[in-house]
Parts: sequence; structure tokens; C-alpha cells
Amino acid sequence: MIELHRSRVSRLEWTRSECESGACVEVATEHGYVLVRSSTLPLEVIRFTPEEWTTFLFDVKRDAFDLVDQGEPD
Repeated sequence: MIELHRSRVSRLEWTRSECESGACVEVATEHGYVLVRSSTLPLEVIRFTPEEWTTFLFDVKRDAFDLVDQGEPD
């Protein structure tokens, strides 16, 4: 995770996901990187290379990060 200066963050064009809670995922690009943040923590940013972003999206789509509690094992 990287921290960006407030003026740098404000210059970027962020795209916000649809969400109901107010804690939305926002994405921007800068210098060939994909930047991701939470709308509630706008200065804390995760930076992906294009290759990392593609891999991350692929894994999300195949539920590799399913963190929902599945209950106790039998």
C-alpha cells in the first residue's frame, strides 16, 4: 500500500463502484499503474501494474478471494 499526497489524489479521475454502504471501491490510473482505494480512506492506495491488475481481476471473477465465512468444518 502506498500513501498519496492529498493534492496528487485530487488530480486523479477516480471511478467509483456502485455500493450502498458508503465505503465504495474507487479505481484510477496514473503513469501506467492501476490505483485502487476505499472511498473512506482516500489517501491509502494499492497500486497494481497492468499485469497484476489483470491477474487480480481474473482471480476475483473466479472467486479466489471468497472470504465469506463458510461455517465450522465438519
